[in-house]
Amino acid sequence: MSSSQEKLSSVERAVDGIVRGRYAARAFTDRLVPKKTIFDILDAARHAPSGANIQPWRVYVVAGAAQRRLSAAMAQAHLEARDAHASEYRYYSSVLPEPYHSRRAEFGRIFYGSLGIAQSDTERRSRQTANN
Repeated sequence: MSSSQEKLSSVERAVDGIVRGRYAARAFTDRLVPKKTIFDILDAARHAPSGANIQPWRVYVVAGAAQRRLSAAMAQAHLEARDAHASEYRYYSSVLPEPYHSRRAEFGRIFYGSLGIAQSDTERRSRQTANN
């Protein structure tokens, strides 16, 4: 095996470890994130590709009282005026082909069902979304 093949294998193993070690956790704490960590993440993220190079992001970093006011206002808007605040783009296509439509529906049944929330209970589903 050549050194370039060994190096590629090492990179592949590293990427595989990152992908397999990733998980989604929606458990938030009040622990402060060091500013250096935020700057390092944003510095790395600015190099990320975007579809058609449209780079559809703006970053605002808030902390302390400003963050608490913003979070409270967002939670209130979600509960009281959801329809008045539309996204600039659709997260999901309005027409999701199979098998993706069925997979998303099944995940919703499993996820909300595990929380004791019926699929038809749109109000409780919305409150759970606010927690995210």
